[in-house]
Amino acid sequence: MQPLKFSNIEIQAKKKRLDKGIDHLAKLTCKNDNHYYTPIRIIEQTAISFYVDDKKDKTTWVSIDKKRTINASIKALIKAYPLVLNNGPHSIYTLNEDDQKHRKANRLIKRKWKIHEVARWADGFFVARLSCSGTKGELDHNSQFVLYPALFQDYKPSVSESNRNIYTKHGQWNNVVKVNMHRLEIAFKSDSVWDSLGEILQNVEYGYDTENEAKVGFEYVVGKQDTQPTRVITTGKRNAKRQSGIDKTLPIKIIDHYYCHREEAWLFHSNERYYIMRMDAQSPGIIKLLNKGVSTGFINEEQSARQLLTNLTSKNQTISDSDSKYDACVEAWQEMIKRDVYQRYFITALSANWQIVEVAMLKGAPIAVKAICLPEVSNVLPVQFNTLPYRLLRIEDINEVEKVNEPVRSNDLPWYPKSSVKEFQSTLLSFLDDDTKESRKAVIDVLVYTCGTLKSKKINEAFNSTKHDKIIRIDGDACPLPLTHNKSRISFLYQQQRERLIERIERGALNKEQLVTFDEHVTNSQIFSKHLVDFGLSRGLLIQKHATEINTYLNKFRDDISVDLIHNVFKEALSPEDNQVAQYQNNADSQNNSIKSTKISNAGRKRIYKNDKERKRLWAREHRKKLKAKLLKSGIEPNKPGPTKVYKSAAEKQAAYRFRKKWEKKAKNSALLVFINNDNLLSDKCIDSVELLLPYYRTNSAGCGILFISTYKEKISISPLGLDLYKHDSSIQLSAAADYINVIDTVKNMKAIEVHFAGVCLSEQAKTLATLFKSDGISTSIINHCVCN
Repeated sequence: MQPLKFSNIEIQAKKKRLDKGIDHLAKLTCKNDNHYYTPIRIIEQTAISFYVDDKKDKTTWVSIDKKRTINASIKALIKAYPLVLNNGPHSIYTLNEDDQKHRKANRLIKRKWKIHEVARWADGFFVARLSCSGTKGELDHNSQFVLYPALFQDYKPSVSESNRNIYTKHGQWNNVVKVNMHRLEIAFKSDSVWDSLGEILQNVEYGYDTENEAKVGFEYVVGKQDTQPTRVITTGKRNAKRQSGIDKTLPIKIIDHYYCHREEAWLFHSNERYYIMRMDAQSPGIIKLLNKGVSTGFINEEQSARQLLTNLTSKNQTISDSDSKYDACVEAWQEMIKRDVYQRYFITALSANWQIVEVAMLKGAPIAVKAICLPEVSNVLPVQFNTLPYRLLRIEDINEVEKVNEPVRSNDLPWYPKSSVKEFQSTLLSFLDDDTKESRKAVIDVLVYTCGTLKSKKINEAFNSTKHDKIIRIDGDACPLPLTHNKSRISFLYQQQRERLIERIERGALNKEQLVTFDEHVTNSQIFSKHLVDFGLSRGLLIQKHATEINTYLNKFRDDISVDLIHNVFKEALSPEDNQVAQYQNNADSQNNSIKSTKISNAGRKRIYKNDKERKRLWAREHRKKLKAKLLKSGIEPNKPGPTKVYKSAAEKQAAYRFRKKWEKKAKNSALLVFINNDNLLSDKCIDSVELLLPYYRTNSAGCGILFISTYKEKISISPLGLDLYKHDSSIQLSAAADYINVIDTVKNMKAIEVHFAGVCLSEQAKTLATLFKSDGISTSIINHCVCN
């Protein structure tokens, strides 16, 4: 290979080191315009670099004597070790990695520590809450710590062997570091040696951001111990890092609340901005602002929300207007619920029974596998929810690259294969060669990450459409167990556990209080969020008649303001009192309340009319008085009477009478929804027809009210159509998901039991509204645009 000739050598990066050396990144341009990158360190009289051997995947460090100039040193290094040209533009970070570690260690040692609380036990176990001054860099937000020893070790080590493992915070995402336990014990007893804590705790890096979190962690770890501490010491020292206070004037309104599988979440707004805060499932008692690096210890909903927003401001972080708008926030809320539901399905699949049905082969290699997942009953999901039993994985060409894909799945969340094509095929081949417990588990470990579906027909079609030359049948088909069996099964399991608990209590191994705790746990585990039920109904995971069997939490926030959750708007069902039809009492006389007849009646003489026309006229006058009094009582001002209409013929008068009686009957207890877009009311004939219906649906007549709806984002305007809004008519623009709530609430306030839709071509919004009304027990119908016929 001929030596390369470089036309230009450019130093792109320089990093000074603590050992007085300098790390460089050189960009070399050849005469053929090819570019190469070489990292080089100049320290004293030596030039150092490295290269990675692709075959051994090992870093090899090389060095030469430094030349007079940096360019000469680079050329000499390349001549001696040509493989250094294989490095990329990021190789400077590998070269400078050891210096960064030393700088980080120096920053950690320089931290100033304070001890705030120490709880001690007789066996030497302790829990301590500490704080330190901030460090510039990635660890600046880790200034609060809760230290306690790891289990299964001596809590009172000797001076010679005093390095022990300790935890730095509570929760599952915790790391163990080694510290000198003997020197730490001395620091607990005397604040005169606190200056040495920087050296003692130099390995302690990851903790909490705020003092509230550390206090919650301290109380949690102390409360988890079997016995109370023998001594609790409080130093009363101020925190080493200044904490931001709560802005009590900040307006907070909680809108909705959701119970995830392992934590809770709240949707709230403040100053016309919307936010989501969620409990940390891995660290009990810690609450975070969704998708933001802000957290605090949970106090209550409003106080925690204020603290989170205050911390957000103190860190000079802001949320963009687009992310804090109602629609964007509700979309994130929906996404969170969706992920929680399918995470529950994933958890049930981890302990499920799997049937590997068939494997499709192509040229001796597995190309697809079909399986059935039969989960055990548990309290992760309501037992009424349908399982997603049918699973399929196959190899497909995606963007001209072979990948393992799940072609039929019940959700649209991003899915990534947990194994490569090579691993997928080798796992299946090992299973086909020898069906053992280990090989079957390896296949299930690949299948468990699939989502699955309820539709076996689609799975079979996708499996059969896979290009193959052979199908190997293994376990055969199976079907999920019926709901009645699952209910009996879960009741049996709870009863079995309860009997075992009672047996241990009778033997004196447990306290009677644990039986009460178990019963409370069983009861609480069978209560779920209303959002979960709504999502199951919207995705076909739950049948309507089974949804009423699920116990749901009382959501005090959602009862005040309803939030659209699953792509369409879902509102809680009306209470039985709102849905039930008024029952009329039977006024038949009985022996107790019968009216006694008298010989002389005080009713007076019956009025004698001049003719039938006079009788009808007087009856109509009294009837109008009653209607007017009824309208005035309900706060509605009746229309003023107009001139009497003169008909051309008796036939026209009879037709008008029949039309009036027909629509008085239809409009009774009904509301009219008029879609007024120009693409709906296309003709004057249609406009005239709708105008004829308006008087019958208004509240001063037989109907419950009229609602004009525009699906355009522009301001609603019905004047070009020749229609006029009356005092009690309503108008709504249906341009966002939240507007569905306004439509449903408006109709319910009208106390209508039926809704009629008017318009030439009703859009998808009208179909969605009809579905939502039906789910709330309100019947719907479409009115022909030419009502005069």
